[in-house]
Amino acid sequence: KASEKNFSSPQLFFNLGILARAYGENELAEEQLKRYLETPDSLKDPIKQNRAKNELEIAQGKIQIKTHPEILYVTLTNKCNANCLVCCVEKTPPWEIREEVLNEIKSLFPYLKRIFWLGGEVFFYKNFKRVFAQAIKYPQMKQVILTNGLLLDKEWADLFSQSNLHLVYSIDSIIPEVYEKIRRGSSYKKLLENIQLVKDAEIRNTEFSTGMTFILMKSNYTELPLLADFALEKGFKTLTINEVRGEFQEKIDFKKDKEVASFVKKHLPELIDKCLKFGIELNNEMAIGLDTPEEKILPLEEEKSCEKEKLKGPYCLYPWKSITMDVFGKTIPWFYCSQELGNTDEKFLKEIWNGETMQKYRENILKNNSNYLCPQNCVAINKENIFSALL
Repeated sequence: KASEKNFSSPQLFFNLGILARAYGENELAEEQLKRYLETPDSLKDPIKQNRAKNELEIAQGKIQIKTHPEILYVTLTNKCNANCLVCCVEKTPPWEIREEVLNEIKSLFPYLKRIFWLGGEVFFYKNFKRVFAQAIKYPQMKQVILTNGLLLDKEWADLFSQSNLHLVYSIDSIIPEVYEKIRRGSSYKKLLENIQLVKDAEIRNTEFSTGMTFILMKSNYTELPLLADFALEKGFKTLTINEVRGEFQEKIDFKKDKEVASFVKKHLPELIDKCLKFGIELNNEMAIGLDTPEEKILPLEEEKSCEKEKLKGPYCLYPWKSITMDVFGKTIPWFYCSQELGNTDEKFLKEIWNGETMQKYRENILKNNSNYLCPQNCVAINKENIFSALL
């Protein structure tokens, strides 16, 4: 209706284009996105140009694209200052990202909406302060750092106060002795000191926020009801609950561990309610990894942005928008994708971005064929809210 009334807001053209593409109205999407690309609002901003052209390429069904990624997940190193129960880093050779690939990533800073810095331990990477100082020159790019928080200091806190950053602490227990049992070689007291140090910097910058991620396991699952209060006390804006990946003794098998499953099912709704009350964004990622939709234990957040049954656009946008760069150079569109795109120890990102496997991802998603490359649990769980995650 807004299109018919010929409203002239540049942002309206863009939003209409995205919605039309999501609903499979590709001609309308092309029309609105092209109108947006001609506006001064778009012409003066590389990230807006890139994003609108990217949406246009999706609407046109392109599998070889000219636009740049909007989102990067970058693992800098597998080295770490801790030795956690559910990490296998001590059994693998040391690895760091190639300097040439890091330079390529820097060239993408003007076009990126978000970049996630990952490890190992990010602050254990020797060149990270230099890289971060360059990244904060691009305030349109939201940076997200996952860290154990133990290597932070006042100099880092001052840098954070100048940045568009979400700093996520990996905290697998809020009970000191359990924390130090899980995160061997770590100090709970030092963690709390650094959280407070950074919190003082957070007050000085509304673009800087903090959060925490909690890996649910046998040693800590009873802490689930306590997490919202802890997050509120520390000023965290987000709380992510995850499950153990890989085969470790601490891994919970929800199908076999009925007592644990019952506990989680009972207390998760309470956690959701508390987070809503406290204004904390709760991300539940535990359901990913179960075999079928029928075996899901944990509820999904309801999709609020559009009517799911009417959506006809691609069920997943990651192959057009994102690359995840894992340890030892492995690349995939997103963490739960099964087929490797290529290896940055051998190739540059530019080659991988439009490589044969990435084009196959795009082609099969356009055909609504999730059987070829996508793990079925990922499709079944995420197709309801994959759109809002990337709009």
